Amino acid sequence: MARNVVDLRSRRAPAAPPDRWFEWCLEHDGAEVAVVESPSGHGPGSHDAWLTLGRDAGLRLAAIDGASVPTSPAFCGLDAATWAAQVTRASLLAEDDLAVCLWRANRNLFDPSFGRAGARAQAAVAVADIRARWDGDAHAKVVRASDCTVFARFGRRWVDVFPAPCVTAEAAQVWDAWCATHATANARDRAEAQDRALGAPEAWRTAAIGRFAEPLLECKEIEGFDELVLASGGARLDVARLDELDEWLDGLRRWERTAPRGAKVSDDVHDDATVLRWRRPDAPLPHPSRAGFNQ
Repeated sequence: MARNVVDLRSRRAPAAPPDRWFEWCLEHDGAEVAVVESPSGHGPGSHDAWLTLGRDAGLRLAAIDGASVPTSPAFCGLDAATWAAQVTRASLLAEDDLAVCLWRANRNLFDPSFGRAGARAQAAVAVADIRARWDGDAHAKVVRASDCTVFARFGRRWVDVFPAPCVTAEAAQVWDAWCATHATANARDRAEAQDRALGAPEAWRTAAIGRFAEPLLECKEIEGFDELVLASGGARLDVARLDELDEWLDGLRRWERTAPRGAKVSDDVHDDATVLRWRRPDAPLPHPSRAGFNQ
């Protein structure tokens, strides 16, 4: 949709495979927005989606990460993960509160006929509504579902907006113990064990849209920040990597090209990656390595 584009233009020609990084630069009310995305190269296309939606009241940004299992059905010619990401993205086009939009997406995605929660079409999401306060400082309402991440910079200090893990400590302990004692389990046994450990809403602090009948969201309001970064779980970001974001993302794909397919760094080591970064026009860059990112 045309209203979903805010002065969108290509920053550079897409890198040739296998890197497959795509970058765009956007502007909204003087603020700079960079969008960086890369499909993993281990599937027919990306399961990620992103949104930049300008309104009179401000700007809505979202990073979305669809998820499914091989047994999930296709929807309208799309695999379940892509479908979940696009349904979630479409819901955020409405001029409503973020939680209301995501509630609608959850209502459309949740399918109780799937007895196992992990088999449902579902999507993690991080979304922010950003506007300028009366004094010119930035204000944002931020919502997260599952393992997408949000970071804010105040001067030279980066802050993880949602630092707590998605899964409760008790459920994580049960799941980690099973994994440690069943390292050679097949995919079916692993899926069944995961559903026993993580198949109920009580096991989660925040869960993917579509996983349960009611969405489990984290919501915060922040203000006075100079930058805001939203990322899908596949970007594998943390606070320590934000000052060298370009180098980290390039290195991520280089590592994946040389790592074996079954590398145990994480279950989603070859995942798609999407990063959105908003920067106040007069905000100083925190580190020399960031100087070329928006140039």
